[in-house]
Amino acid sequence: MQRLLRFEFVRLIRSGVAAMTIALILAICILGMVLDYVCYSNNSPMASMISIYNAYTQFTYLILGFVFIQTFTKDYERGVNNFYIQQGYNMIDFYVSKFILLVLLTLPVIDTLLIAANILYNNSNVMFLAEMIIIVDLSIVYIILLSMAISILTRKVVQAVLIFYGFFILFNIGNLFLLGLFNPADVNSFSAYLLNLMANQNVTHYSLDGINLGSIQHKTIISVVIPLLDSIIILLVDVLLLNNKSIDSQ
Repeated sequence: MQRLLRFEFVRLIRSGVAAMTIALILAICILGMVLDYVCYSNNSPMASMISIYNAYTQFTYLILGFVFIQTFTKDYERGVNNFYIQQGYNMIDFYVSKFILLVLLTLPVIDTLLIAANILYNNSNVMFLAEMIIIVDLSIVYIILLSMAISILTRKVVQAVLIFYGFFILFNIGNLFLLGLFNPADVNSFSAYLLNLMANQNVTHYSLDGINLGSIQHKTIISVVIPLLDSIIILLVDVLLLNNKSIDSQ
């Protein structure tokens, strides 16, 4: 596995995927800061951080998700997986190596930018920052795991991309009408709603507005647990799909 990880890392660098991913992560952060300056220039430090959080929840799925889904599916179209099989690896190695590298490529960069923005905005609420970082990281993991699941089901780039964005629409509607319990990388998610409440931001939600969440204790824990459960569910789906595909290929 270490050899495969090194090989895949070199491929990510040489293909330009790593540079493009980092550039897009930086662009999303800058976009959040611009939106904060234009629309909410008199906000508190926590509210300014919410602007960046909203940028990541709105655009990470739509922009970075496209990179993730292509990273998984293009190699299948090009027969790279067959090359790995000839080298003694299996489908699980093929997907797990890509998942690990995408996580290691994205999370440290995003976390660094969030910490830098927090310093820039002079936000002194460290717990709020930590909670935000954990939720964003779990959202990224969720998107990568979903990309993996879709690429296992369909190995054609166009089909995979269409299904991926179709899920975005379905999850967005589900979040709006069913308490924000689906895709955590969405401004209508339960975690996004709670973070906005903690930052004293006026936020509306079709199914959550009727619940007095302000009086709920342990909001910080709840806002982290829900995206964690979402990621675990998608992970279990990935494991099931990989096991089925591995059995079929034997």
